[in-house]
Amino acid sequence: MKFSHFSRAVVLLSSVSLLFACSTPFKNPAFESRPSGETKFHGISQLVAVAPNHTLDVLMVHGMCTHSAEWAKDSIKQLNLILGGEPDPQVETTQVDGTQVTLYQSNLSVDGGNVRTSALVWSPVVAPLKHQLCADQTKKSKTCTDSGFSKPAYPYERATFNRKLKDRLLNDCLADAIIYQGKSRDAIVQQVQKAILTAVSSLNRESASAYDFNIAATESTPLVFITESLGSKITFDAIYKLIHSEEKNAKAAGLRTFDRTALVFMGANQMPILALADQSLDGTSFFLTNSANYPTDPLAALIAIKKMRPSLTAPSIPKVIAFSDPNDLFSYILVPSKEVATYDVVDVVVSNKNTYFGFFEPPETAHTTYLANPSVMRLIACGTEKIRCGSRY
Repeated sequence: MKFSHFSRAVVLLSSVSLLFACSTPFKNPAFESRPSGETKFHGISQLVAVAPNHTLDVLMVHGMCTHSAEWAKDSIKQLNLILGGEPDPQVETTQVDGTQVTLYQSNLSVDGGNVRTSALVWSPVVAPLKHQLCADQTKKSKTCTDSGFSKPAYPYERATFNRKLKDRLLNDCLADAIIYQGKSRDAIVQQVQKAILTAVSSLNRESASAYDFNIAATESTPLVFITESLGSKITFDAIYKLIHSEEKNAKAAGLRTFDRTALVFMGANQMPILALADQSLDGTSFFLTNSANYPTDPLAALIAIKKMRPSLTAPSIPKVIAFSDPNDLFSYILVPSKEVATYDVVDVVVSNKNTYFGFFEPPETAHTTYLANPSVMRLIACGTEKIRCGSRY
C-alpha cells in the first residue's frame, strides 16, 4: 500500500513537472515592423467588407515537404470557419492541364461576402526526383510507398531522433529547396504559372482546368496570397517571370495578377537564405536590369515594378505580413533582412507547437503547421483589430 501511494506520488509529480516543462512561448504573437510602429493590419474579413460586390479571391500555396489534398482541404475549412462560413464547405478538385499541379477550390459564403478560395498543391511536380532518396529513408514515406519505392530497406541502425530528421526534414523537405534552386527551377515555375493563371481565371467558371489569359488579364477582384516556406519563392518567381515574358498575353496576365494583390501573408519565410543562391559573391543581383535572372527576393522585385507603374486596379502597394516560429529551423524574420526584403513588412512571431524543457520543439511541426495554428489563421482572417470576425467561431 505504501508503495502504491509512493507510485502515485511519483506519477503525479512527473505529470506536474512535464506540465510546467511544456510551454508555448509565443502563444500570444509578438509583432515587429519596418517601418517601426506600423504593426497593425487588416485581415480578409475587412477586405471582403469593402471589396466590390463584397467578393475577394484567395490563393494558398504550400511550402517544402510533401503536401496533399488533406492540407488544401483543411486549410480552406479552417479559414472558412473563422470567417463565419458553413461547416464543411464543398471543395472542387482540378488537375491543371499540362502539369502535375492540383487545385482545390471553394466558393466560401462567409460573414460579409464571398471568398473565392484556391489551394495549390505542387508537391507531385518534384516527387519523381525525391524518389531517388527513398532508399535512404529508414521509415518510408507515403509518397515513396505509394510509388513503389518501399524497398530496399535502409540497412543500418539510426538513433530515433536522427532518423526522423533524416527521413522527413532532409529527404522530404530540404530536398524540395535543393531541387528548386537547381536545373529544374524553370520547369517548376512554368507548371506553377499555369496553375496560378488557372486559379485566378477559373473562379467564375465551372470545372476549368486550363487558364484563360483574357480573364486573368482583366480580372479586378482584390486578391490575397497566403504562401508558406519555399512556396512563397516559387509563387512570386512565377509571377515575376510572367511579367517578363515575351508573350504579350502572359505579361498582361502577370501584371494584372499582382496589380490586384491587396495582401500577402507568408509563413515559414525562407527568402533570406534562398536569396543567397541568386547573388554573386559581392552580394549583388541584377534582377532589374536583366530579366533572364531570377531576383533575390521576387516579392521585392514585384513591389519595385509596381512602384514604377502605378495601377488604377490596385493603386496601393500590398501589405506584407510574415509569420515565423523562432523554433522553425527553416524560417527567418524579415524586418532585419534589409538586403533582401526591401519592402515594408510586419513580422508576426508565433509558436506553432509546445516547447519542452526550453530545449526542444518538434522541427517538422514547427515548420509545417502555420495554417493549422489558430492564432495565425485568426490574424489572416480577422487582422490585428479583431479577436474574432465570424459569427460561428
